[in-house]
Amino acid sequence: FIISNEATVSIPVKFIIKTGSFNSTTKRIDWTIVVNQNGVTIPNAVITDILPAGLTLSPGSVLLDGIASTAFTTSGQVINFNLGAISERHTIKYSTTVEAAAFLSNTDKTYTNLATLTGTGVPENATSGIGVGVPSSLIEKVGTSYNKVTGEITWKITVNNNQITITNAVITDLIRIGQQYVINSATINGTPSSDTPCNMDLTYELGIVYNTYPFYLRGMNFIKELNSSCELPK
Repeated sequence: FIISNEATVSIPVKFIIKTGSFNSTTKRIDWTIVVNQNGVTIPNAVITDILPAGLTLSPGSVLLDGIASTAFTTSGQVINFNLGAISERHTIKYSTTVEAAAFLSNTDKTYTNLATLTGTGVPENATSGIGVGVPSSLIEKVGTSYNKVTGEITWKITVNNNQITITNAVITDLIRIGQQYVINSATINGTPSSDTPCNMDLTYELGIVYNTYPFYLRGMNFIKELNSSCELPK
């Protein structure tokens, strides 16, 4: 007698894959589109890439298979890459500039981008999208340590993690009732800052800032409620 058996193997066909990542140094999102990974013959391949509001294509950033390319058109937020007849894998890379408003808050923002491949023999669902988060932090305060012997809490305030230009920057720290600022405990970028007695409010005028400013200060628990304020010198 004859015994036979059959097996089926599914071969996934990846027409388009899109990825992206945020570059904190350039403040751009770098995108990569991989097309026709399986080497299918497509006589008229076109990629339509829709940029979300808040992103603009960075001039001169488009690369096709690692070579600078101008073989694309733009209309508003839409980029079209006309690849023509292809039967091999292609990789498109480009960058987008992120709107300045994204860095003027303490809230992260996600930009979702969708690219679609069309052409003869390409299914209608040949799309790929991804959301890339852009972190934003103008000011952050955390408690770093507590000394149970002295009752002191060390605080860290980080200003302008976004490293944007801020004019007339002023930091005001409202020290809660039940705590008192420890005199001469403030450091700015690691440098001790001379100050005057302060109980409830701590103000430091940074002026124009470009980079990240971390500074530390200590507060001590106390019982008597005080309501005076002080200023750190410029």
